[in-house]
Amino acid sequence: MAEKKELNPDQQIKDLKAMVEESEAFNIRQRVLSREFAAGASDLIEESRRDKLMGFLTREAFLEEVAGYFEREKIKGEQGIMHGAILFLDVDKFKDFNTKYGEPGGDRALQEVAKTLPSILHSKIRNELNNERRKNSPGVPDIFCKWGGEEIVVFLPGAKAQETLKSLMQQERIPKLGEIKVKMSVKESPEPMEETLTFSGVLADYVPGNLQGLEKELDAKVGEVSKMLPQAKAEGRNRILLYNEI
Repeated sequence: MAEKKELNPDQQIKDLKAMVEESEAFNIRQRVLSREFAAGASDLIEESRRDKLMGFLTREAFLEEVAGYFEREKIKGEQGIMHGAILFLDVDKFKDFNTKYGEPGGDRALQEVAKTLPSILHSKIRNELNNERRKNSPGVPDIFCKWGGEEIVVFLPGAKAQETLKSLMQQERIPKLGEIKVKMSVKESPEPMEETLTFSGVLADYVPGNLQGLEKELDAKVGEVSKMLPQAKAEGRNRILLYNEI
């Protein structure tokens, strides 16, 4: 009969500590992996919500984001700001630009628009906008969307269309958003050519109805606002019109 080997109590304690440490290390690795996976999944979700070319929200994500804004404001009760402005924009003569520089040139121009447009809005609108928006919606960013093609929609939380339009006029008789300069390379010229992009657009107030169907309602509202875009083009382009029911 084999003789039982006595276990050293000190060794048992040492082995037990080692097992505990190994278990803790395993748990830590699991938590790290879990966080990394969650962060990666979050990045993928956010990436899927944005247009790959411009980085603005997709149409569906934009509708969700604006709906989320109003839901958060509703919770605030009387302090909530349950209105905003919709700015529907279209890059002027973009088809001509695409014909001249090709699709890669058009993509380059839209990327420059995406990079520059938020700062233009900030300087021309945000700094001049009504006190109510700054006081009650501090830090609430404008929500940008690539609606389709060269069409861009911006939701201005807490803004009012009439006041926003005045801030666009400044010293000019015609409300304009501004110009974006784009340097384009062409084979015929050793130096890049500078092109100027302008915008035609329509600005409208938006007050949500039933929050339950807000995304569908907002989608329809943007569609109605866009119907005035041909008028802005016909009047000479490079201008923002105030939306009227038509």
